[in-house]
Amino acid sequence: MDCATQEVINAKMEAQSQALGGPVNGISLGEELLTVNIQRPVAMPELQSMRHTLIKLTGLSSLSGPPQPSDMNSAKRIT
Repeated sequence: MDCATQEVINAKMEAQSQALGGPVNGISLGEELLTVNIQRPVAMPELQSMRHTLIKLTGLSSLSGPPQPSDMNSAKRIT
């Protein structure tokens, strides 16, 4: 989960740097995954905060439900 979320953040930051502050359309995270569209620039601290929240929430839900995703594509889908 940790590696998958970091990979998503890296892809978003790379796409944003290439867009020069404009909207980012069609960030591909993999063949079988949806593309991501970002309407506004998102700073690294905000992305890291969202990442930590997601990891924390999936950890809490795994205590009472299904376990956390074990493969990167599954983790990216919920990111």
